[in-house]
Amino acid sequence: MDENENAEDTDVSEASTLSLNSEFEDPEAETTKRKPTQETGETSKRRRTPLNPMFGEDAEASGTSRLLSKPVDGGASEPVHMDAYDNIPRAFPATELYPAMERYLPPHVRGKSIEEKVAYSDDILMQYAPSQKEIELRDYRDKIISEYPRLHEKLYAINPTEVFVPSFIKAINEKTEDRFNNIISVPSPGILTFEIFQPEYCEMLVAEVNHFQTWIQKTDIRTEHRNNMNNMTYLDDLGMEYMLQNLMDRFISPISKVFFTQVGGSTLNEHECVVECHTEGENELAVLVDDTELTLNVCLGQQFLGGELCFQGVYCEKHVDTPTRPEDNFEYSHILGHAILYQGRNRHVSKVTTAGKRYNLVLGCKSAGFRQVCKQLGDFSWCSECKQEKDRRNRELVSTFMAGFVPK
Repeated sequence: MDENENAEDTDVSEASTLSLNSEFEDPEAETTKRKPTQETGETSKRRRTPLNPMFGEDAEASGTSRLLSKPVDGGASEPVHMDAYDNIPRAFPATELYPAMERYLPPHVRGKSIEEKVAYSDDILMQYAPSQKEIELRDYRDKIISEYPRLHEKLYAINPTEVFVPSFIKAINEKTEDRFNNIISVPSPGILTFEIFQPEYCEMLVAEVNHFQTWIQKTDIRTEHRNNMNNMTYLDDLGMEYMLQNLMDRFISPISKVFFTQVGGSTLNEHECVVECHTEGENELAVLVDDTELTLNVCLGQQFLGGELCFQGVYCEKHVDTPTRPEDNFEYSHILGHAILYQGRNRHVSKVTTAGKRYNLVLGCKSAGFRQVCKQLGDFSWCSECKQEKDRRNRELVSTFMAGFVPK
């Protein structure tokens, strides 16, 4: 039975910063790592390059290169024929791009020389061109997909009845808060736990990861563009990209739309996923903040002790080094097939695995729309310290008002 037929049978409908968990790092972001200290609990620092909209009417005033939102015919100069670009130095070989863009150039650019118009167009195109690292990553993935001998083909699509426990499927089918509450526990604000994967599925996924690691060590495929953490396997690299997007869209988003609307849970549109393998004695005590809106962490086994996740509270970048308050502390112990879903900016530490070997699937979910809103409005109402500051200001206003109030 294929994936679509199974989706029909189970009545599952289709849905369409600081990190610094290394598995969720943006390859283009400038990253500076700092070890945590006892005094401040400092974590790694990360700054994201802001997006520059390609289209905008006030391009000259903004000081950035933009195009008009509607094409303009005629004007200061007529569009130049494509052949005229052949001998002009330009960033992109496709000469047909430039005359097509001319009709969208703002008035202060259309009357300039062809060299200046090309430079202006290149400035825009370079903002959206893939970086060298992105090109290398795509080539790397294409090579793996074409050469890697898969162990379990069924892992590369989602058959809900083979992947999920029945209680989870039933809750996803109904998509109501009451049904979700039947399977979800909320041990701490903003943290959900629930059973999700069948043990057999966890076993197959671990076997696939180990099979891949054994295979890639025997090949000449270079992986320098990835981080140097040998305990991580990027599932998107294996060709699971569509399956993982499906997992987020159809099975995680229905939950996030109910419980995490205030932090982009309704608009998740990007993902990255790794399987981590932690062995006895590894040092895992770095303070982490994921570069995600939400992170799903599912234990895949096997036999192990330790490895607990210790959460310290949700903070914006300004307050990320704020000392942890007692009420924000929460410790979670991994259970085979069980998931913990939490806000990515919840500062946390992973304890050492003291015995055995532990595998975890970690799915980072992002919302480009939510990030843009936060950037424009500066609204960090989800930050523990921002909420405390707002409460303090409100109390001061009330105290000031009451001090000046004279009862009749």
